[in-house]
Amino acid sequence: MMKLKNLWKILLAVMAMTAMLVACDESSTDDDDEETTYSYSSSESGIYSYTVNIDDIYTAWGGKPESPAFSIVLLTDSQVDKCAAVGNLQQAPESSPEYQIAAYGNCKVNIGETPVTDTYAIYGQEINAEEEYDYYNCMAAKVDATAKTLTVYVDMSKIANDDLKALFAKNADGKDGYILSAVDKTANLEDIRKKFKPYVIALASKDVDSNNYVMSAWTADLMHMVDGISFPTDAVKNAPVAPNCNALTHASGEVIGGWNGNDVQLTNNAFNFTAAANTAFVFTNGSWDFKACGVEVTALDTEFKLIENDNANITFADDVLTVGNEYTATLVVKGPHEAYVTVTAK
Repeated sequence: MMKLKNLWKILLAVMAMTAMLVACDESSTDDDDEETTYSYSSSESGIYSYTVNIDDIYTAWGGKPESPAFSIVLLTDSQVDKCAAVGNLQQAPESSPEYQIAAYGNCKVNIGETPVTDTYAIYGQEINAEEEYDYYNCMAAKVDATAKTLTVYVDMSKIANDDLKALFAKNADGKDGYILSAVDKTANLEDIRKKFKPYVIALASKDVDSNNYVMSAWTADLMHMVDGISFPTDAVKNAPVAPNCNALTHASGEVIGGWNGNDVQLTNNAFNFTAAANTAFVFTNGSWDFKACGVEVTALDTEFKLIENDNANITFADDVLTVGNEYTATLVVKGPHEAYVTVTAK
């Protein structure tokens, strides 16, 4: 009987020690090893894909079925959880940021109004110094004209620092994410390939693909990608000729219907509007592929030089406009890369 009691004491001691070891192990767990909600499996090949019906392509970023506009965000499982909890990206600290394949702007692929089965290179939305669009070598797209689908591929092994933008929570000084092509701002690509997974944003919506939906952010839906098995080769580079200020034909903004990229067509390079409390607009080429804006109008009947593809809208200083009064905004183009706006009272 004494031997049996001693045996139970030994077993209880072993169980207690095991519990302590487990507790110690959990306390030292790295943040990225925590149990997460969105722990999608990694691709063994490092190649991921996402397929959408061409007719279901998301349009709020200025994309359309014949020319979608979207982006790829790279996140760890724990980062996905944190972003989903607040319904937005850029929740990470600058020391360990999220990433976006966006050094050349939003991703674009030129499908055309009549889709043709082929493999296409993906280019950025921003125009380089040679007045051309840069291509993302780590991505490609396949169009199946019979099935009317578009499949986007990401090859993690092909990602370069020059492709990436670091995303992190804004500091008190409002500092935002940065492009990683600067010498002192490089990402650990080996670490990214090991811990991060790509998510496609603004290519499809929850309404058409609830199974792959992760969260909503940036007026778009984030979808997880699946194992792509192999990366397409011989992708066709068919980006259109880059537009300039001579291509500006439309305007979008708070007082002219919204921000769709083509809310009002210019007549004689001008449009009329009724001033509101938050009057703001931009000139575009009829889409978000090209715009001219980035200036504050501080006086009427005065030319203000516009900035191509700037992130800031055309806005107004206090007391320039009277709410409820009508005005005319005129686009003055003086060269391919020189344009101005003049606002006059009607």
